[in-house]
Amino acid sequence: MNRLAIAESVLRCRRCGAPLRFSAREELLCCGAEGGSWEGGIFRYDPALREAGKPEMHARDRQAEGYLAHSKFPTQIHRMRRFIASVSPPADGLPVLDLACGPGPATGMLRQAGFPVLAADISYRSLEVNRDTADPAVAFVHADLTNMKFVEGSVGGLMMADFLQHLGAAEAQRGFLRNAFTALKPGGWFFLSFFNVNLKHRLRANIEGSFGVEIAYRRLEPREVVGMLPPGVEVRQTSFMNIFHEPLPDTIASVLPFARHLARMAILTGRKSL
Repeated sequence: MNRLAIAESVLRCRRCGAPLRFSAREELLCCGAEGGSWEGGIFRYDPALREAGKPEMHARDRQAEGYLAHSKFPTQIHRMRRFIASVSPPADGLPVLDLACGPGPATGMLRQAGFPVLAADISYRSLEVNRDTADPAVAFVHADLTNMKFVEGSVGGLMMADFLQHLGAAEAQRGFLRNAFTALKPGGWFFLSFFNVNLKHRLRANIEGSFGVEIAYRRLEPREVVGMLPPGVEVRQTSFMNIFHEPLPDTIASVLPFARHLARMAILTGRKSL
């Protein structure tokens, strides 16, 4: 699949709700430029977002080049790579939806594993960085993830790494998950990681807060997130990470009984029921 075909198969127009369709000149047929347009290989799902976006969007733009230098990423990258290696591209060739893809690296790993990908993020600069390193058969989409509309059952997998905690209060998080899972086909897999509430956070009452003034967060317990998932979504494994910043000691520590009390992040993986 090429990027136009991927976008057409997964996304609905934010204005009229129809599945996206493009002309040979890559023009959106249903609502024209007001419904979205391609710019430098990136689809602007909401053309007004770049100027009127949330403060977090501009903060993420500033962070894009150095984002993956954070010490937490070696363990996260290791865990995502291990998970992606455990799932196979479906025979029907459906793409994977990589939400809050940032500058990578999940997009590249999914492509290396043979999946077509629709990669979406609120940070345009992060998409530019991601685009420069990823396989060209990826549809990059600039969008507010909370306002996207999806074709039902259009993707074979959902990659949702390290952003649920930034979507606001519980109702906003629940609404996002309900919407995102409409895109997943029955039998499709998902990977969902988020800030875990560990012992230190409880002692310091650091459950909600912000990085600077732009990036707010609300840490979550796995059981709370499980309760937010829509009917028919099966969690098959709950695991923890970022007890340590290096993959080997973190992998060992994450299977110990106290892991959930120390880990900075939690992971839910599973399937959508047939």
